[in-house]
Amino acid sequence: MRWGVVAFTGSTDDRHTALVLRQALAHDVVRLSADEQRLDGLDCVVLPGGDESARRDRGATGARVLERLGEF
Repeated sequence: MRWGVVAFTGSTDDRHTALVLRQALAHDVVRLSADEQRLDGLDCVVLPGGDESARRDRGATGARVLERLGEF
């Protein structure tokens, strides 16, 4: 399974999430920027938590990811 993990500014949750997916589950992981436009080849996208400064960006990023997922 190939996962995309969205990285938010000021958060390390994306790294922790990717570590678990790679080491515990032995899955392929791609780090995505918050403004990523292409989700080709991904089976799942994770929007990990973050600190307060990242929360304001998460809603807009989530909307963009959902919009892209609709194209699948």
